[in-house]
Amino acid sequence: YLWQQQYEEALEYYRQSLPLQQQIGNRNGEFDVLYNIGLVYGYLESGDIALGYYNTALSIALAQQDRRRESWVLLGIGRLLLYQPPSALPDRTALEYILASLSIAVNIQSKNIVCEAHEVLADLYALQDDYKQSLFHHKEFHRLKQEVFSEDANRRLHKLAAQHRIEKTEKERELFRLKSEQLEQEMEFKLKELASLALHLVEKNAFLDSIRPTLQAITRLTDGEPLSLAHKVLQLIDGNIRSGHDWSVFNEQMQTLSNDFIERLTRRYPVLTPTEVKVCSLLKIRLSTKDIANLMHITTRAVEKHRYQIRKKLDLPSDANLSTFFAAM
Repeated sequence: YLWQQQYEEALEYYRQSLPLQQQIGNRNGEFDVLYNIGLVYGYLESGDIALGYYNTALSIALAQQDRRRESWVLLGIGRLLLYQPPSALPDRTALEYILASLSIAVNIQSKNIVCEAHEVLADLYALQDDYKQSLFHHKEFHRLKQEVFSEDANRRLHKLAAQHRIEKTEKERELFRLKSEQLEQEMEFKLKELASLALHLVEKNAFLDSIRPTLQAITRLTDGEPLSLAHKVLQLIDGNIRSGHDWSVFNEQMQTLSNDFIERLTRRYPVLTPTEVKVCSLLKIRLSTKDIANLMHITTRAVEKHRYQIRKKLDLPSDANLSTFFAAM
């Protein structure tokens, strides 16, 4: 409302704000409201009322030892005395107030206040027909205004550049997150495929084991060429179950899908035996003890023993979940 020159509306909100600032003990906020009320009354050409609010604001700035606000209000009083003088003039003249404000502003290096002070001084000297001084302050005002404008423009540019970098970084981070999620989903799917492969091998070995007794019974009931063929089939079954080919295929897939898990595992824990490394790989895809035993063609008791040795070599507590530990690697 103040910027729109709707002064009565502005005053109404300032009057509502003032007791709230006082209630919460916000002295700086109280100063700002008092200063702005003085400014509004100045625009309304009620110089006496405006001066009262300015003086109250000045007392707060002095008590707070806030030199910047002190300089602002001194300039406000000087401007008031120049443009809308009250009926009862204070002891100091408009020039004295403005020069006092300018001195403080120069000391605290507040270019905005210095710039405004030079503008008001230019008008003051023009009213006194001192055009030489008026011209000097006009030049200082325009010089400083250009500096302030350039600095503000640079700050805005730096802010925009920083905001652009932040937005770019956030977009890159979001893209990276989406790609990571996609890779994780793909990895999870492929690890499930790997687990399916392992279970297929388990089922294959279990099936071959299941037909072995039947073939052994056949060997006891026959002789000659059928007996020879039955023995040959039994040898093929044993060879297939104990063959390292299945493990080579599984190991190759594990290396491809798990970011060289086996290589990193053996490098980090060189004390692990090749058999224990196999057990670790199968635990990573969350196979049960029974499935690991069937796949490796060993007993469940042997798997439990390997799990114990692995936990001991990795220095893990007894309640640590090995599958969870390896899944995180």
